Amino acid sequence: QVFCIFDDDNKPEKYKKALSTAKKYNFESITSILCFEFWFLLHCCYTTSPLSSYDELRPKLESEMRKEGILNPGENYNKSDKLLYEKLKSNQEKAINHAIKLENNHPNEDGCTKPSTKVHILIDKLQKQKNFE
Repeated sequence: QVFCIFDDDNKPEKYKKALSTAKKYNFESITSILCFEFWFLLHCCYTTSPLSSYDELRPKLESEMRKEGILNPGENYNKSDKLLYEKLKSNQEKAINHAIKLENNHPNEDGCTKPSTKVHILIDKLQKQKNFE
């Protein structure tokens, strides 16, 4: 099984083309809109706020990550942080539950709904695969 993981990055035409190309090759699209960091935000809180850009999301992400103790006071989010997975891991079930709730209450049938994420679907499939190895 092949998965394509991407966000819309505020480039709707390229995003829609990527969705179409993935579908053409029967790849499963794992999207996170408006950006991948939305998935990280769900590790801290549930939201349906239609944030318009990464620059708008980042301060909220940093604030919520500090509240959760994922970031220290004064520490900023760094997308290059090699320890990010470890920092977020203990909140993964919370993120999955928030993503499922979002999916149920705020459907993303066309793959373009803001905000939305399908990362939890990939996590679920990887966890099931790991259990079968």
